[in-house]
Amino acid sequence: MFSVIYVFDGLRARNIVQLALHLFFNFCLTLYGILQIPQTKNALQDENAPGDCGKYPRCTGPDSLYNLLEKLMIVPPIIFGFASISFAVMIRQLYIQFGWAVFHLVGASPEMKKMHRQYQTFISLLKMLIFFAMAFCMAYIILITAWKPKKAEFIVTVIALPLLVLATFLCGWALRAENRPTMGLCLFLMIAGIAYFIYKLASLWLPRTSTLYINTKITMAIFSIFAIIILIITFAVGCICMSNFGKGLADAHRNPENRTTLWSLPASVRYEKKVEEGGGTTESDAARVTIE
Repeated sequence: MFSVIYVFDGLRARNIVQLALHLFFNFCLTLYGILQIPQTKNALQDENAPGDCGKYPRCTGPDSLYNLLEKLMIVPPIIFGFASISFAVMIRQLYIQFGWAVFHLVGASPEMKKMHRQYQTFISLLKMLIFFAMAFCMAYIILITAWKPKKAEFIVTVIALPLLVLATFLCGWALRAENRPTMGLCLFLMIAGIAYFIYKLASLWLPRTSTLYINTKITMAIFSIFAIIILIITFAVGCICMSNFGKGLADAHRNPENRTTLWSLPASVRYEKKVEEGGGTTESDAARVTIE
């Protein structure tokens, strides 16, 4: 569901960066599907009591439940792999199409084009960050419910989930409105988030907590590492975007003529088509510079 919404939103905004990040997301799903196979085997090996695997005489080995699951679990990585190749080909074509749109939108200003691309990158990373952070927190909540000494941490994690979503939307608003104090707060929260996920990554191998992740250590480590990487990149891009405040990008975003949808062309592209059809130009039309 996240993948569909993410791609749809990228197409609506003509955001080629977001579509490229979807390839990274697809790679993560492929890797996750591959790693699920050995993790499932390890989990079933812990269930050796009679009847633990239903009608199957054993959980692993010949004629076992794992033999059936293994055949099914091979399918998702293959599908994700072929889907990634298809996405790469289509994104290449969309890059050419959106490249012309961006050229018309920003005119002949390479500086404006660069700032717009940085803006798109930050917004795309924020959306990706929501997925990985929430996936980790939800998986952690499921694990922590079985560990009674960690009730306080369970409550903190539950409270953090909605706050995470609100903080992400706040960052997006701060960037679009070019609000420096709020943007600075968002960057500080990203540093705190990096520290939190580094701590969680280390806790996977600490003797006191390692037993909690005995069957999910690889998955939790992947979520943590990807969240840390995205947070670091988002923080760096956020600093760059903050340095672009006051250079005209916010005014262009507020212009109603710059709005696009999945089905409608940007105003500048419609203008270009009008010229090609012989509609003529005016001085005000030629001077117009717009941004998606």
